[in-house]
Amino acid sequence: MEPSGKLHPEPFCVALLTDGLFPLSIGGMQKHSVRLAASLADAGARVLLFHPHEQLDVAVLFSEKQRANIEAIYIPWPAAAPVPGHYLLRNYRYSKAIHEVLLREQQRINAVYVQGFAGWKTISSGLKGIPVVLNLHGMEMFQAMQGWRNNVQGFMLRLPAARLIKKADAVVSLGGKLSHIIARIAPTQRILTLPVGIDDSWFEEPNQASPKEKTVLFVGRYEWRKGLDLLNQVMPKLLKDTRFQVSFRFIGDIPEDKRLVHDRVFYEGALRDEQRIRRIYRSAYALVCPSYSEGMPTVILEAMASGLPVVASDVGAVALLVSAENGRLIEPGNAAVLESALEAILKLTEPEAAALGAASKTKAAAFNWKQIGRLTLQALQELQP
Repeated sequence: MEPSGKLHPEPFCVALLTDGLFPLSIGGMQKHSVRLAASLADAGARVLLFHPHEQLDVAVLFSEKQRANIEAIYIPWPAAAPVPGHYLLRNYRYSKAIHEVLLREQQRINAVYVQGFAGWKTISSGLKGIPVVLNLHGMEMFQAMQGWRNNVQGFMLRLPAARLIKKADAVVSLGGKLSHIIARIAPTQRILTLPVGIDDSWFEEPNQASPKEKTVLFVGRYEWRKGLDLLNQVMPKLLKDTRFQVSFRFIGDIPEDKRLVHDRVFYEGALRDEQRIRRIYRSAYALVCPSYSEGMPTVILEAMASGLPVVASDVGAVALLVSAENGRLIEPGNAAVLESALEAILKLTEPEAAALGAASKTKAAAFNWKQIGRLTLQALQELQP
């Protein structure tokens, strides 16, 4: 990397390129973008926050102190005809619009942090003397796919994703199996292991679940990799089992035709009110995350901080969060194993379940956003030419 010949401004300035911010966009990466911007600002960095939301109110997302270090830059999300490949086309056009702004602002930027494909054009073209770091989060396009349609979509994403991994100045791994995926694609690439974090505010109230009503919670968008098909196979058997009196609650955009009609199955829809989401977590008994592929799900950390045992597939970086100590780590794609794991959690005595929940809280506390913000800033500073 050639030096730019400029004097680095103070404080250290990070251009954070996002494809959306929670709650205006729903998803783990969108939550990560908000908390990463906040934690970098808390760590003393100046953040140029690129986003596609015309009506963004930064006062809702960030504290007054954080806002002093965050400059939001609106980039309209481009239109594209709904033809095969339109997702990639829109991402490339969006990244190109971002890159044009970066070229004008590069004199005050020390590092660029890219979420997903938002820095496609910037990684491809480069910025003289400015390191560009890529975070593709779950790397789902390189994990197991189900069905021909998903395999085709995965194939279309793998080629540009692999090129960006190889060309970026460094690649962020959330840890676990994701580091192995990156190393397999680009053996000489520099990998920065920086996990997802959780705010201190999630630890403020204890779990309020009643021992007489065991509610298993599922949180996630409706897409094949979340394993809803497996859960739909398992739920009728557990609901019929008079030993448990279990109920199931879903947060996410689950289509009507994928919903189980039962008086102990509840669908909340896609929620954007984080306080309501927290209340639902704290009234639950356990979280289930039966995904075929994942990164490091924020929903698992949220459940752990809420004092819940967790049943989750051993994919991505999930094993860093879930073990026999605080739940059950299971083989992905196996309905029988999922059923057995949920039965084991539901059979626990109240003290046993409380012990798993306490272990979840303890483990979650190690993934503190303030610490991760400092580590991220340090890693970006060490990449300076």
